[in-house]
Amino acid sequence: MIYFPMKECGFSPSIVSYGCLINLYTKIGKISKALEISRVMKTLGIKHNMKTYSMLFNGFVKLKDWANAFSIFEDITKDGLKPDVILYNNIVKAFCGMGNMDRAICIVKQMQRERHRPTTRTFLPIIHGFAKIGETRRALEIFDTMRRNGCIPTVHTYNALILGLVEKCQMEKAVRILDEMNLAGVSPDEHTYTTLMKGYASLGDTEKAFRYFTILKNDGLEIDVYTYEALLKACCKSGRMQSALAVTKEMSAKKIPRNTFVYNILIDGWARRGDVWEAADLMQQMRKEGVQPDIHTYTSFINACCKAGDMLVCLLMNIIYY
Repeated sequence: MIYFPMKECGFSPSIVSYGCLINLYTKIGKISKALEISRVMKTLGIKHNMKTYSMLFNGFVKLKDWANAFSIFEDITKDGLKPDVILYNNIVKAFCGMGNMDRAICIVKQMQRERHRPTTRTFLPIIHGFAKIGETRRALEIFDTMRRNGCIPTVHTYNALILGLVEKCQMEKAVRILDEMNLAGVSPDEHTYTTLMKGYASLGDTEKAFRYFTILKNDGLEIDVYTYEALLKACCKSGRMQSALAVTKEMSAKKIPRNTFVYNILIDGWARRGDVWEAADLMQQMRKEGVQPDIHTYTSFINACCKAGDMLVCLLMNIIYY
């Protein structure tokens, strides 16, 4: 341990030096070492301050260890220390991570009673939490509360709302949020458009998925494999396999490798059409590129085979497995 050489050199470790060690260990994910330092402090009668407690709390939150995080919070309360805005924000985030949304809202009210002003960062995990569990009405209510408190929504706030609405297939409302976002002068990012593309892809609305893909490209935003996944899903679900092939060619031109999800989408697209040979060809390409098939890959392939007849199933499965 670092603090033993300090003693040998005639220096007495202080709350500052112990705090540096706790900060180091929590940042590199060695929370057990940070707790060891905490126990040494207790043995020496050195009390934690708000900073060292915050480091421990945040370390547990990062690991999603909610039980130990809230044990630290209880210690803070017992010691009569008052959390600052940053710690309160992390406490809210922790409750949202646990799915305890009502408790997160209570923490916001507690902040306000203690004359701490909630920030956009305070409200974001609550909006995201409600959106994630499909409670879009409550997510929108928190969004309005946030604005009434003078907090300016960021692209991340709008994205959380759009994601929740898309997952509930409420595309009209999601687009209205996008319009509101543009009117507020907040520029959508690649996540905004990719989320909308995924929503339209799940509905098989290729035209609208391509519309937002074009906007994304024209705005010079980053296009990654997830963007292409959404576009391919739209093409394959609507049976536009030639458009899907054009998309895969563009991916190759941009040197964006095809992952298991991309192959699954394509195989499923051909399976819907009963084109077992195209599906089999994709399975072979996966093997050549070292892409690992999963249960969805085989399920889609078998579906394609079943449409082509049982004898062909046996033949093609022998090709794939042997």
